Amino acid sequence: MILKDTKGYDVIQQWLTSKENQPFIFQEETWQHIINGNSGLVNAPTGCGKTFSVFLGSLIHFINNNPKDYKSR
Repeated sequence: MILKDTKGYDVIQQWLTSKENQPFIFQEETWQHIINGNSGLVNAPTGCGKTFSVFLGSLIHFINNNPKDYKSR
């Protein structure tokens, strides 16, 4: 599955844009690994966005698996 072709990515990208943010490359790479079912470790300095790389990746995965009712689940 290609990350940028997913509903989850669209939802998160719209949310980030509404907050005048955009994901870092390492965050998108992490999201791709998460939706592929891989596990791993994110290593980056404090304040670089590790939490968003994992948490938002998990949300993308959830939305992709529940595209019709993700808002109510």
